[in-house]
Amino acid sequence: MVTATAPMTAAPTPVGTVANIDTPKSQEPVKTVPLSGVIPEEALPAAAAGSAIALTGIFALFQSTIASWGGQITSILKNAFGGVITGKILDRDKDRRSIITDETEKLCIGFAKKELVVLLVGTLLIGILFLFADRQPFEPVMIAIYIVMGGLCLVIHELAHLYFERKNNCRTEIQFWGIGTLIMALTAWLFGNVFAQPFLTLVRSTKPLEKNTLGRMMLSGPAISTLLAFLCLLLIPLGGLFRTAGMIGFIMNMVTAVFELLPIPPCEGKEVFTWNTLVWAAAFVPLFIIYLFMTM
Repeated sequence: MVTATAPMTAAPTPVGTVANIDTPKSQEPVKTVPLSGVIPEEALPAAAAGSAIALTGIFALFQSTIASWGGQITSILKNAFGGVITGKILDRDKDRRSIITDETEKLCIGFAKKELVVLLVGTLLIGILFLFADRQPFEPVMIAIYIVMGGLCLVIHELAHLYFERKNNCRTEIQFWGIGTLIMALTAWLFGNVFAQPFLTLVRSTKPLEKNTLGRMMLSGPAISTLLAFLCLLLIPLGGLFRTAGMIGFIMNMVTAVFELLPIPPCEGKEVFTWNTLVWAAAFVPLFIIYLFMTM
């Protein structure tokens, strides 16, 4: 007969005491840290602290960079929104107007005298209103810098379009735009942004322009603004007022190029994108990245 015996069980350890069990050292868990085999044991705490500080710094740097990029992207989108609204007003006014200057009146470098007056006044207004929008002091030196680096450069942007428009046998005329001047003043005062310009260019063609021709014409403006932006960078190493002028000129021209290449109407990038997407991407993407890094 087989008799059942109760299994032997260990007595429970009383609360508040520790069981007297010897664990062989070979079975104890081994705690390791990265590079523990390379860094001496006594230096591990310092290495761990240094790594934590470095990681914190890297995270803070990227956080600051992302926040800065977010601000720049928001600024461009805000300009784009304002540009869409003013563009609709501009297109409406262009449709209502007509060219009143005869080609025989354009005796001075291809412009009529009244067109030159409009360009001169427009240059002064653009520079002064950009100065006001940036909340800079109205000092003679700063006024001159903004007129040259802002007003004159934006006029050159428009003249680049004008050159190709005339080259493609289009009739053109530069006219003063009162509503645009008012919009510029109001947005510079209220929002610190300039969403319009004090003149417009009427373009009339006897036949519809081909897609590739129109795309090249629209690309000429951002291309000249990009060239002017990098020429302005050459002033920065000179220091002093030249450095100030170079930075202002670079930022204003780069903003103009990036904004105008956005593929939305009335921006010039819409026609470039429609003509050739690869050309548009090759122009816009590098400029956008450069702008983000240079304005952080």
